[in-house]
Amino acid sequence: MLSRFLLPVLLLLSQTSHAETSLKLLGVGLYTELTASYYYGALYSNATDKDLFGDGVENRIVMRVSADQLKPRRFYKLWNSTLVINNSAEDLERFSNEIVDFTTVLKGRLLKGDELVIEEVEGKTRVIINGVEASMYDTPGFIDLLVRGWVGPLPPLQAFKKDVLGNSSEEKQIDYLAQFEILQPQPGRSELIADWYAEPVLETAVSETLEFVDETALEAEALTEVVEEESAELSAVEIDQEKAEEEKRLEEEKRLQAEQRKQEEEEQARLLALEQEKERRWQRILQEQEQLRKVQEIEVLYYQILIRHVNQYVKYPKRALLSGNEGEVRVKLVINQDDGSHEAVLLEGSKVRDLDRAAMKAVEKATPLPDLPSELTEQQYEFVIPFQFSIAG
Repeated sequence: MLSRFLLPVLLLLSQTSHAETSLKLLGVGLYTELTASYYYGALYSNATDKDLFGDGVENRIVMRVSADQLKPRRFYKLWNSTLVINNSAEDLERFSNEIVDFTTVLKGRLLKGDELVIEEVEGKTRVIINGVEASMYDTPGFIDLLVRGWVGPLPPLQAFKKDVLGNSSEEKQIDYLAQFEILQPQPGRSELIADWYAEPVLETAVSETLEFVDETALEAEALTEVVEEESAELSAVEIDQEKAEEEKRLEEEKRLQAEQRKQEEEEQARLLALEQEKERRWQRILQEQEQLRKVQEIEVLYYQILIRHVNQYVKYPKRALLSGNEGEVRVKLVINQDDGSHEAVLLEGSKVRDLDRAAMKAVEKATPLPDLPSELTEQQYEFVIPFQFSIAG
């Protein structure tokens, strides 16, 4: 009785924070690796028939960090692998630039309670961190690529996919949703995130310079008018004396104007230097992004080769075959770049021991693994290898 009351209340609580749209919460899942939990994920949609990619369907992904911290490299790994194995080669090529930008969108570590939202706005995909817009992607359909990363045929975890689609038990959803709602950004985190994506503003400096020049011109004009008015009122005897003083004032005015012109030129030169430095910085960013895109393409290609290589050594256990046992297994491979050695860990089992052993045996038989490309320069690389045991297949 308690669970039947609590679940609708929690669902309503979660949906009211996104009341500006008609999206409904499908479910909440917890992503874990072995004993470590990384984030709670919530999937919202206006789909009425579970078809998340139909015409007119809008989806939203929400991640709330449950770990003490989530580093940019870990964020990259979590998303890159699941996008590769759940999307077609055509889509990966089409959205290659968007994938590079998204998987490297973090400019620092996320902390426990931080929230990352991915939503569709007028056909564009927007990424928001703690209420701060981090990136916007104009190419229509990019959010579908990300949603498939969660609910495609080979999701991060089958249990996670089941949870975010709302197909797990009511008790589990109540627990996850309560934990999800408890997680909130720490004070000051939104301001820090905003600093990550702040651009230097040159318009203020330009405006101040122009205002300074305008004020100087007005002061000079006013000074001339005052001199002319006072000169008209002077007697002939005083004209010579006033004329000399006026010449001094004009000389001083010329000196001030010359200084002001010099200051204006110096300010313009400073602003030009700032613009040039901004352009150089932008060009460096573009070059780094292009280099990162090439490295990521190489890593994706190697990952696909690795999956094919290991899976060719899989043998369906005879006992499991006779018993009609099916399932999916995920093994994490940590490969060292220097000597090609690796460590294999059972990341997600099938609940059928024979199938789990068959997956680990396949990794053992697949040794030595394909060499890591030289372009991948980090000391270690992690890859999750999926195994599907299906009698029909």
